[in-house]
Amino acid sequence: MTTPKLFISALLLLLSIKGFSQTNTVTAAKIGIGTTTPGFLLHVLGSNASPSTNPVIRIAYNGKAEDYVGETGSIVFSKHYDLNATAKIYAFSEWGKTSFHESDLRFATGTSSGLVDRMVINQFGNVLIGKLYQQFNGYKLDVNGPIRANEVVVNTTGADFVFDKDYSLMPLKEVEKFIARHGHLPEIQPAAKMQQDGVELGLLNTKLLQKIEEMTLHQIRLEKALEQALQRIEMLEEKK
Repeated sequence: MTTPKLFISALLLLLSIKGFSQTNTVTAAKIGIGTTTPGFLLHVLGSNASPSTNPVIRIAYNGKAEDYVGETGSIVFSKHYDLNATAKIYAFSEWGKTSFHESDLRFATGTSSGLVDRMVINQFGNVLIGKLYQQFNGYKLDVNGPIRANEVVVNTTGADFVFDKDYSLMPLKEVEKFIARHGHLPEIQPAAKMQQDGVELGLLNTKLLQKIEEMTLHQIRLEKALEQALQRIEMLEEKK
């Protein structure tokens, strides 16, 4: 190599080392990328550019995109004495029928037999727990299993409209005929429909409250009719 070429090569190498040292550092305890003063074991400092084009960290699948189905990048957690994964967060990609990638973000935890997917955020932004796919994507939270909580608040409108003066209260005779014909209360879904589709708690609570208030009105009417009947009986007995 001639002297000019050797000089240029050495200069470029020096500039690259200098550029690296301006934004990155490696010490015995910490690694900094984009910063020379890392505050953590691994400290990555991004730029002011758009995150979509210049992400802080990108984990990608190095292969063909066409017809690809499977894991496209993952973060694996393990114990210091065991290289087997104890938990994992990863992207799962499928080639859709409309020629675009449908990607899920999956969360897996370890068992004695290996990793098991526990939770998924799918391409619609829905959260799935205990399942990988959902039959109806209209639910933002889809759980395959029981749910326990200290308190659950469901929005509802209430059923005070039953006490409006112009409310049409179905006579008990018509309610009896409806039950005999359909096998369930008016405006309440049959059990088979509930078992198939589930129930919307807010709507169901409103309907149940509506039926309780209707029965309360019927009881008030029956009590008034009973009092009137007793008064008539007393008057008839006094005339004897």
